[in-house]
Parts: sequence; structure tokens; C-alpha cells
Amino acid sequence: MTQLRKKVLEELERRNYSQATANAYVAAIRRFAEYFRRSPDQLEREHVRQYQLHLVQERKLEPKCGKSDRSSGSNRGSEVSPDSPGHRNWVGRSYTPADVQELADKTGFELRYKDGAGSQNYWLWLFKR
Repeated sequence: MTQLRKKVLEELERRNYSQATANAYVAAIRRFAEYFRRSPDQLEREHVRQYQLHLVQERKLEPKCGKSDRSSGSNRGSEVSPDSPGHRNWVGRSYTPADVQELADKTGFELRYKDGAGSQNYWLWLFKR
């Protein structure tokens, strides 16, 4: 294991990231380094910019930033559809709070917490009654 990889894994552990997240981060760093055929410790800020352009322009991945809508900042409270700007790869359906409550009631779950209704980042915490 390289010193850089060890340092990254230690930092992720210190921040209490799950093993799955740590594996995903290490894989992303590996793909980044493989793209330039160089060790990650030899890559600089300009390489990050070039790689991001590669992902957007050639791989057709959309830029992401936290929980915000990819096209205009916040999308909370608005309807998300396959035709919405920035949702080229959208798959699924939006649920209203009433839809979710109905589903929870039908399946014997209690809806305790929710966040992001109407967006593709609708987080739900359901507990078995």
C-alpha cells in the first residue's frame, strides 16, 4: 500500500466514513490517476479541471454538488421530471409527502423524518411499527 493511499484511508476512517464510501473514494482516485497514467501525488489542480471536463464532455456525466439541483441550485419543493433541466439521466418518479405517508401506512411503517420532498434527493426515515 502506498503512503498516499494509507493517508487517504486513515483520513476517511478518522472522519468515520463507511467502508463502502472509502472504497468508492479510493476507486475514484484510482480512475483519476489512470486517466493521466500518473500517480495521484503527481497530479495538480489543473489535472482535476481537465478530468472533470473529460467526465462531463466525453463520459457524459453530469456535474454534482451536494444535494442541489444540477442546473439551478435548489430543487426542493418543485416537481422533478425527466424533462427538467439538468436531469438528462433521471429515472424514477417523484413522491409527494402524501404519497409517502400513504405508502408507509399501507406497509405498516411509521414515517418519522423526511427531507427534500419533490426532488430526486428525497430522504425518508421509515420505522417498522
